[in-house]
Amino acid sequence: MKTITIYRHRAFFRQIELATTMDELTKGLLGRNNAGSGLFLFGATAVHTYGMRFGIDVVYLNQNGLVLGLEERLLPNREGMQLSRTSHIVEFNAGTIKYYRIRIGEPWHWILKRL
Repeated sequence: MKTITIYRHRAFFRQIELATTMDELTKGLLGRNNAGSGLFLFGATAVHTYGMRFGIDVVYLNQNGLVLGLEERLLPNREGMQLSRTSHIVEFNAGTIKYYRIRIGEPWHWILKRL
């Protein structure tokens, strides 16, 4: 499993799963009961929740890791926002954005790891 370590404002935030291949990006969180610690969709520009069993929080990032947009509690069988300049997307369990007070404009950084 590939993982990625996320930093917010240069402070450790969490380690999450990483999707990079077309198969991984297409499948996303389908077939799961929750998002676990989260899923980083490297190179993704849009998301949907068709066929999913639960709602998610979505963080939209530009290529430099700046948070461009936030979508809280995207319900199953919906399409996410489409924001220009989105280069990566992170999916979390619903409530994560509010709980951690994630804000548009904050800088994120990451380090890739393989387990």
